[in-house]
Amino acid sequence: MRANRLVASKTSRQLSATYEGVPRSPIARAGLSSVAAGTLAAALASGAVAQTALDRSPNLAGTWVGPTGVLHFNFLHRFTASGSPERKVTSTPTFLFAAGLPKRVLLGVHYATNSELSPRYPNEWELFGRVAPLTQGRNAPVDAAAQVGYNFAANGPDAELSAARRQGPVRFLGAVRLLSAPDGGREGGVGFALGTVVRIGRAIAISGDVATLAERSA
Repeated sequence: MRANRLVASKTSRQLSATYEGVPRSPIARAGLSSVAAGTLAAALASGAVAQTALDRSPNLAGTWVGPTGVLHFNFLHRFTASGSPERKVTSTPTFLFAAGLPKRVLLGVHYATNSELSPRYPNEWELFGRVAPLTQGRNAPVDAAAQVGYNFAANGPDAELSAARRQGPVRFLGAVRLLSAPDGGREGGVGFALGTVVRIGRAIAISGDVATLAERSA
């Protein structure tokens, strides 16, 4: 829960520029990303409106479920800069493996080599399922989706309701999240996220988002 759940334990502000070289092919949500997508079978193809990865921001999936019958591999790098005097830059790679299913359903897993939820947890996994019953491409007023998942670093379930609406070249994203607290701590509960994507032509978009918990420590 693009994030995603992996970064929801603290306020996250990120700006990304994403390039899509092949129309209708899913790509990762940040500038340093790579994607491999393959068709499972032509018989699984449906008449659903295709989605582009340029409609997402780094931490908001934006109701994205991907085309039916396509395997998705997204590779996202997150960089965190510590304060002085160290000023150390830490990279947190996050991988998405998922499959687009009929009825606008996406099943997959997030994997992070370094957990931002639990620093002592070496490898973080989250299983998730997402369904998007409403889409503007089918005359709905907004795009809407629901997701449920289980995060092994937090050792508990999570859920998200998300919505998005496009106005010309701008797409507005929003989400409400229910999160389990990692390590039995208090950094769980309800989270909120907002994001914006601005399309610059057909192949480039600039996106940013902000997310925080309703109640969190200083």
